[in-house]
Amino acid sequence: MKTGLPTVSVIDLFCGIGGLTHGFIKSGLHVVAGIDNDESCRYGFEYNNDTKFIHKDIQKVTAAEIRELFDDKEDTIKVLAGCAPCQTFSKYNQKADSKDKRWWLLEEFSRLIRELSPTVVTMENVPGLTKKDVFHRFVDGLESQRYHVHHEIVNCSDYGVPQSRHRLVLCHRSD
Repeated sequence: MKTGLPTVSVIDLFCGIGGLTHGFIKSGLHVVAGIDNDESCRYGFEYNNDTKFIHKDIQKVTAAEIRELFDDKEDTIKVLAGCAPCQTFSKYNQKADSKDKRWWLLEEFSRLIRELSPTVVTMENVPGLTKKDVFHRFVDGLESQRYHVHHEIVNCSDYGVPQSRHRLVLCHRSD
């Protein structure tokens, strides 16, 4: 039965065991796949979310591979979610430096956005990321691609998480 509503397809980069994916699914969105370089996350991700886990380093993921995963209907809203590992940006990591290879994973996320032009881009991370040049380059890159960018620090307890935890949430929508 056709409802007239567009299809929403989500791909979760840096998916881990799938907490973000689980939230998308509980909200009624169709998550096509999660991609992560940690094979030990596969069981939890697939068991809890009943969706495909792809074990691959984000630096080796191509736009063509992701394009094949998305629903190819013309009216599909394509959502690319990416929560790059936060250890390098966390206030608890006083030794963080730009030589840590995780530092550049946000650049890889940006590369895939440029190559794919998804309808919506979203990410979540630690608040300290907003103080880093890599974040400002990420936002500038989105704006140069005509995405409308909104980001703020939220307290997760305001959204049902049973702890006071502040996170950076960023959403983008293309023109």
